[in-house]
Amino acid sequence: MVRLIGAMRTLALDYLIQQVGEGFLPTDPEKWYLELRRNKPAKMFPYLVEDSGKIEQVYVLSLVEPELVTMSVQDISVSDDNH
Repeated sequence: MVRLIGAMRTLALDYLIQQVGEGFLPTDPEKWYLELRRNKPAKMFPYLVEDSGKIEQVYVLSLVEPELVTMSVQDISVSDDNH
């Protein structure tokens, strides 16, 4: 699972570089990301949040053992607080 999460992080970082890197391909993506996060966090914000009205499901990872997690899927429903 650790390798999978690392691979997902690499893909996400590559995507972020494509979207906000302005054609610049950093030699050290991790350093680039940390500088972006420190100096221009507003550029990342649209990629970090989801419009809550569009979310229909969430995926929850739970640690079972040090090397084992389970994933559950939960449906999101909107309730009317007036009733």
